[in-house]
Amino acid sequence: MIYGKKGTGAWQQIGTVGNTVRTFTWNGVANGINRWYVVATNGTKTKQSDTWSFTYTPLGNITGTVKNDPNQAAVLVGGVCQLAGATGVRPGTGSTVTVGSNSGNVATSGSYSVTTPTGAGNVAVLNLGDPNNWICTCPTNCQYSTTSPKSGLDYFVSNVREAWFQVTGGSLHANGGGVRSKIPATCTGACSPYLIKADSSSTVGVVSYQSGSLNLGDVGTNNVSNTSQDWWAVSEYKGLQTGYDYFARILADDPTEITN
Repeated sequence: MIYGKKGTGAWQQIGTVGNTVRTFTWNGVANGINRWYVVATNGTKTKQSDTWSFTYTPLGNITGTVKNDPNQAAVLVGGVCQLAGATGVRPGTGSTVTVGSNSGNVATSGSYSVTTPTGAGNVAVLNLGDPNNWICTCPTNCQYSTTSPKSGLDYFVSNVREAWFQVTGGSLHANGGGVRSKIPATCTGACSPYLIKADSSSTVGVVSYQSGSLNLGDVGTNNVSNTSQDWWAVSEYKGLQTGYDYFARILADDPTEITN
């Protein structure tokens, strides 16, 4: 016969083993220290074993979603950050949420789950996969003090990558230096990761600059246009310069609104 004691409870018989069946299951063990011993008998004599013990710690899940907060508008409400309408995002490949020695990957949808011992005193930390281009907006230090289990523990992040631009069907020139439009690797498909995008007539222009270099970020100079005409050159420009001042003068010449 096998006797057990859950925590500070009383000793009770928890199982029986024999010559052929020598395993047993102890259901409902307590959170903490549990003790057990065996009493062997041959019908005439009995012998009690030493007392053994083990510590049982139940596990729970901490779950939530990493969400995009481009305007850094998320706020802390009741210990958890919130922003209505925010959608999930993964802030770089390899993003994880860590709780003690346990961690869970952040999916492309932004969701995560970490299995960890239950109880209070847990610190859940979001580890940004791409800290050069993402920051935590709420909580600003990327971490919560929380209990386990816990659901809806959402993090909010913002992409701080440098803005980039695109031209449609024309040319562009930099007269005082190089051209830089740092197109991100995340721009694919309909995003059209090109500096010059062909117009409806499949027309593209040329990129030129007086000095410096052509920097297209993650995509490289093979993405000057979405055609086979990736034209770019180091050259001066002697034509009419139509910058801000040019259009400001035109508008100043005729400030009256045109009516139909």
